[in-house]
Amino acid sequence: MTEAEILLAITQGAIGLLVGMLGFVLKGARDDARAHASGLTTLRERVVRVEAQIVGIDRLGQKIDQLHEDIRDVRERVASWAGPRVS
Repeated sequence: MTEAEILLAITQGAIGLLVGMLGFVLKGARDDARAHASGLTTLRERVVRVEAQIVGIDRLGQKIDQLHEDIRDVRERVASWAGPRVS
């Protein structure tokens, strides 16, 4: 073998090793990306559930406010039926 052939063989081996390492790194990056995508999907689902709970809590708050107003109105009506208070 001549020096050129030896140098070419070493270069081809180095390129093969580099391609193999890059493939390994890219496979790891792809696996990480899939894991992160799965995590983001789970996070999105949780955010949607929390938003639904917030809407439900807001509705409940509105109903409680309305109930409070209704009770106040009933108290006022009952008080008007009883007449003035005597001390």
